Amino acid sequence: MAEPAENSESNPFWEPDAAQQPASNPFDEETSALEESIDSLLVSSGNRTPVPLDSRHSNLPEGEEKAISWEQVANHLLKKNFHLTALELHTELHERGIQLPRLRDFFSNPGNFEYVRESTGDADTAGAPLNRASSSQTLDSLDFHRDSSEDDIYGRVDERVAVLEFELRKAKDIIQSLREHLTNLTGSPEPSANPSPSTPKAGGTLAVNGESAAPIQPLEKRALNFLVNEYLLANEYKLTSITFTDECQNLDFDDWDDVGLNIPKPPGIVSLYRKFRCGGLSPIVTEGVRVPQATTESCCQTDIGTAEPVITDNALPVEQLKVLQDENERLTEELRTITIKCDVFENELHAARTHRVVVENHVQPSPPAINYGGGDGGVQFSATTPHPVALSPRLTRFTAELRRILFPPLTTCDPENQQILSAISRISTDQTQAVSVLAETLPQIIPNVLLAKRQEVIPLLLVTILLHEDHGMRDKLLHQLFNLLKKPEDQQRRMILNGCERFAALAPAERLEGELLPQCWTQISHKYAERRMLVAESCAILASYVSPEICGSLIISMLKQMVSEDKNPDVREKVVQSLAVVSLHITDSDKFHQLLELLHICMKDSSELVVKTTLSLYLPSLAIWTQTNLNLGARLIEPYFVKSLSSDDATVFTTAVTVLRKLIPNIYADVVNTGPWRSAESDFMVDDAFTSAIQARLPRSRPDDMLESLQVLIGEDYVLQCAKFHSYIDREWFHEWPQYKWIIEIFVPSLCKCAASLHISNQDSVTALLGLFKHLILYFGDNFATSCLSKCMKGTIQELGSSFLYHAVFVCFSCAVVALCDPKQLQEFLSSALVSISDQALPLDGMQLIFRDLADRFPDDLTQVCWTGIVHHSVPVRLNAARLMRTLTELFRKSHSLLEPLIPPLITLASDHESRIRLEIIPSLANVLKEHVQEEKLLTVFQGFLDDREHLDIVDNTVRELAKSAIYLDKRFHQEFLLPRLAVLVAQNPRLQVYRKDMAICLLDAYVSLSCASFGEESWLVAPVLQSVRSLLQELKELNMVEYVDIAQELSDKLARTSYHQTSPPSLPNPDEIKAKVMNKIKDSGLTTMFKKK
Repeated sequence: MAEPAENSESNPFWEPDAAQQPASNPFDEETSALEESIDSLLVSSGNRTPVPLDSRHSNLPEGEEKAISWEQVANHLLKKNFHLTALELHTELHERGIQLPRLRDFFSNPGNFEYVRESTGDADTAGAPLNRASSSQTLDSLDFHRDSSEDDIYGRVDERVAVLEFELRKAKDIIQSLREHLTNLTGSPEPSANPSPSTPKAGGTLAVNGESAAPIQPLEKRALNFLVNEYLLANEYKLTSITFTDECQNLDFDDWDDVGLNIPKPPGIVSLYRKFRCGGLSPIVTEGVRVPQATTESCCQTDIGTAEPVITDNALPVEQLKVLQDENERLTEELRTITIKCDVFENELHAARTHRVVVENHVQPSPPAINYGGGDGGVQFSATTPHPVALSPRLTRFTAELRRILFPPLTTCDPENQQILSAISRISTDQTQAVSVLAETLPQIIPNVLLAKRQEVIPLLLVTILLHEDHGMRDKLLHQLFNLLKKPEDQQRRMILNGCERFAALAPAERLEGELLPQCWTQISHKYAERRMLVAESCAILASYVSPEICGSLIISMLKQMVSEDKNPDVREKVVQSLAVVSLHITDSDKFHQLLELLHICMKDSSELVVKTTLSLYLPSLAIWTQTNLNLGARLIEPYFVKSLSSDDATVFTTAVTVLRKLIPNIYADVVNTGPWRSAESDFMVDDAFTSAIQARLPRSRPDDMLESLQVLIGEDYVLQCAKFHSYIDREWFHEWPQYKWIIEIFVPSLCKCAASLHISNQDSVTALLGLFKHLILYFGDNFATSCLSKCMKGTIQELGSSFLYHAVFVCFSCAVVALCDPKQLQEFLSSALVSISDQALPLDGMQLIFRDLADRFPDDLTQVCWTGIVHHSVPVRLNAARLMRTLTELFRKSHSLLEPLIPPLITLASDHESRIRLEIIPSLANVLKEHVQEEKLLTVFQGFLDDREHLDIVDNTVRELAKSAIYLDKRFHQEFLLPRLAVLVAQNPRLQVYRKDMAICLLDAYVSLSCASFGEESWLVAPVLQSVRSLLQELKELNMVEYVDIAQELSDKLARTSYHQTSPPSLPNPDEIKAKVMNKIKDSGLTTMFKKK
């Protein structure tokens, strides 16, 4: 709108100066056209509807209309200080039943008329200051400062003001009386507090939640409509509010006085609902029915599976009740399914809300300040409160799951701490809510301050920090927050961390970065580990609210210093957990090398707990960060971990294999997420049967390692996407995309090259590499293994020639590729390998590793491979087959069904004419004998070995193995087989010409083993063993084997004492003898020297 001096001719609302002012007021004597416009405006819908003025009063071109409203006119008059004109307009509108809130608020506020008179200069007439009015109505005795040339004008104004004030007071009195009368007519009497049982029910029914079914009164309806519209506006339901206002045209939603007459305004709907939840409503009693007082648990919610049926007088029929129960079960199951989906959506929503939107590089206009304190003295907050950073869906799912692992819900939280968490969650920037929190918290703080319950002061501290306007005081309070407890425990730290997160969510970004983060920095070298753990955890909490630049500089520097210098492993573990969260909020790809350096530091940590946390949390976070910002395979896996497989250091090699195995889910997810079928124009489909088969084959997610879950890495439709991937690559021809080409051209060949260079003697490394291949096949499928992986390994085997049999590629190819083919092919391949290894005299370590890996899946096939070697004409082949049989007997222990088929090949080997084969088979027979499988046949074989005087080494090994197995066998074995055979050997030993000393030592070892067994205390065993030991002792003395004579003498004395105690009553030991023996042992052991000064 132009200045008044320039538009005085065209604007009918312009009030000219005194020299130019016409004889009549423009509001008193309008032209006929303008009066018609005003009348039409008054007849229109309220004070908000704009009405076009006649074209004669507008400076717009013909055919165009300018829409104005009374609000615009009032704002212009007040802006230009036309107070009298505005007052006259307000009076005339009020007489016509129209009331403008802008004018009503302005003239009802005395502060608008209290100015300081200017001491110098002539004030403009329109802007002349006013003195404070002495009337309670603020306008009945206004004394305007004016010049002498304007006396006539202001004289007329004073008269007009006096008349208007009188009319205004009279109108208010009339309105007040009418309101009281209308309230009495429309209001309904309040119900009795204790209604009698004979009170008739409205319509004979009781409405839901105990409300009366009586018709609503007009006053009640108007009040409820006002409260509903107020709730809709307060909660940003603006479109719904507009529709609701149009439907309630006879109600002025801007003035409660127009709605409630002389009744005070009730609290809002939210306050009424909270009062209802807290039991503020009295119980309702009706005829024959008592409705209990509503509570949160009973009326608002019903837990699944815990709701009790309502019992009524009229029982439902059995059939109808059964139908309702079935429907209830169906709905309960559906509700449970929806609840699970809601939890997933809430996790994603929580992760999205915990990251602030990245600020653009160009300068943004400064947002308006917000007053959180109310009035003129409120605290001014800039509207730059940080909001969560919008991440990609993949990072959102991963971050949500990571936060759930690091900060799970406190299901076992103490009731006091639960109350504190509830208070923290209700904190907001609303002054009323802040007062409520203070009122709840102060009674708990006063009796417990500076004691064990000091964490109860956290809500009070947060409110004070948020609302205090002094920077120095806020620093002191934040310092107090971090130093609230000397050694905060886990739950106490959680309370402080929740407070810090709430502060970060409500405070402006500059406060967070300039006040809270410095408090963390000052605590990283605190002498108490609990305080340093608090700093590490706070970094993870605050990462969502600070800028990515701060995460990549200040916070990363703090965590790096702590993980490198802190001596407490628990603190370093918390640092690693925070690194996993903070790294996801860094957007600068140049920070990759710094994050990788932190990974190497954590992997080399001396604490196993820190290394385990690094592998389970930080490594997956770094992988998905690299996958999002760079290239997972080319930037992280290939240059740093695949190259480490060529290291000669076993520790470095094992670490690299472990890391690669942890990254297989990320590699698989990267390939699936970038497949061609995921493009918008692709119509690639799979059938349900194939999808179900893929779902059954996919690895199951473990609750303790959810970061490897495909649901987190790929999404909710991971089963469908994985099915599409496997169906896509199973086709005869398909288009390869970069991520898949990296797998088949770089990753798999690198693993095969590593397997070709690793010798079979490094069994731990070979086992780790085999596990990596099997984990790769578990995700990429059997077809991938039998096509891409098999082709690559066969090429490597051809390059190595026959030397592949003593390299890791032999084991990996057999267990990872050939095992997926037909079992007949597996038998033929292993049988050929057994013959080749035996002919070349190569070590059998590779075959034994293969047997250990495949024993559970192919027990019969492995037995058949041994049979093939047992019947072979070559002695080395049969000898290696016997060794493999020993491996099988050790693997099949505790399983009679698997040991039974091994008896025939063992007996066949026991009758072999080659003594080396018979000697090799003795431990296998002993392993089967321990499990009591066909004992008679096995004892017959052992008897033949003991009677073999031509091969005393076979007798020696048989005696030793039988003595070791004695503890697993029964009394009958000792009495009828073992002890008689040993006694015969002891008696025949002096007649041996060779091997006499070796046999004597063997028999002595056997008796020592028997004496250590539980049967050594049995009376039936002591006598025959004692006689044989004494004979053996005599022979050892004859052979002059002094070192063994002492052992035999001690064994004989032990058996003699055992025999004496069994034949005589027990007697109490002499305390002096016991003391003397103990002192002698101490003296002989040299323990007395430890008490002497050096």
